[in-house]
Amino acid sequence: MGIVMAAGIVAFSNTQKNARDAKRRADVDAASKALEQYYTTNGEYPYAAGNLSSATVAIGNYFPSGMTPVDPINNTTYVYQIRSMSQNYYGADGANPQTRFCVSAPLEKVNGNCAG
Repeated sequence: MGIVMAAGIVAFSNTQKNARDAKRRADVDAASKALEQYYTTNGEYPYAAGNLSSATVAIGNYFPSGMTPVDPINNTTYVYQIRSMSQNYYGADGANPQTRFCVSAPLEKVNGNCAG
């Protein structure tokens, strides 16, 4: 009986991890789409200090809640970085607008990554 219960707990735990990872992937996809809408309007991606919450003012209107999504397990924001096409570092200055971005989230299961 104990072995069956242990197997059930492991299966339930894996199901929860898979569900949280699916939410993370959906959140990264939604954030990527919001950033593309922002880019279409403004010609560059919004500046952010390494996380998506610092871009909430700029892209929050593209989400029904008015806020950027957060991780389902600890409510931290996802990683968001920008680069200009002509520079090889994160961020940009007035002469080199932010023309590339990366949104990512760490996954609990080791079956790929989650990057937009």
